Amino acid sequence: MLSLLVLQYLVAKMGQKKSKETAKSPQSFQYSWEVNRNPPRLKTRQELNIDDFVVKGRRGEIIVREPGSVGGQQFVIEDCENCDFFIFDFSAEFSADDCKNCRFFVGPVEGSFFIRTSKDCKAVVACKQFRTRDCSNIDVLLYAQGRPIIEATQSIRIGCFSTFYVGLQGMHNSIYSQCRTIQECKTQCLQQ
Repeated sequence: MLSLLVLQYLVAKMGQKKSKETAKSPQSFQYSWEVNRNPPRLKTRQELNIDDFVVKGRRGEIIVREPGSVGGQQFVIEDCENCDFFIFDFSAEFSADDCKNCRFFVGPVEGSFFIRTSKDCKAVVACKQFRTRDCSNIDVLLYAQGRPIIEATQSIRIGCFSTFYVGLQGMHNSIYSQCRTIQECKTQCLQQ
């Protein structure tokens, strides 16, 4: 179900890009040497808005963070129900607390992915450390560099991370240096 939602979101985004591309006039054409090659800079602490990184009290919504919108910051989800979260960017740490019947698709997490006091949730995540506490009925497709830490959790099912989106490999390579490719990481996961 989560894979289907990801696919629907990506198809919708591709349709939006195509409609924008066809709307361009020939006058707006740029040659490759005219394109600004400076990568976007990270925001300073004063420029950051905490509301971009904290989601609280949502019900029945789809929350999306595009590549570059999280930019390696901590991401927090609290007290949400029947929501779908698509985080297509890397983060320093990710935590989901008091969630019910939510689905999480999370780009690479540099540190820990926490899910606490939640039930009936599903997650697809790549992280250095995966942790649960006081959860029930959790399904996870996981790539973690260490063993999962599962405390006071009932009915958890864990499988191997097996997904892809544009930009994932680059984010993965910049955060995790032990595996050269996601395929290599999946192979390591299956051997453990």
